[in-house]
Amino acid sequence: MENHKHKMVRSKQTVKGFSGCVAPYDCNPMAHGNITIIDTCSCGATRRTNSNQNHQERGAWVEPEGE
Repeated sequence: MENHKHKMVRSKQTVKGFSGCVAPYDCNPMAHGNITIIDTCSCGATRRTNSNQNHQERGAWVEPEGE
């Protein structure tokens, strides 16, 4: 997908316990354990964010399978 800049068009909050870092190279343990927010781009790519009070850990955009 050349020259496409991802933009969030839909966001879903999923309440679940910590299951792993969503940003392995910038892991923030303070963001673990409360909610995971899943943002979706109009192209179908998704990005996960672990959020716990004021602490956040945002992962990279992941292209949909088969692209």
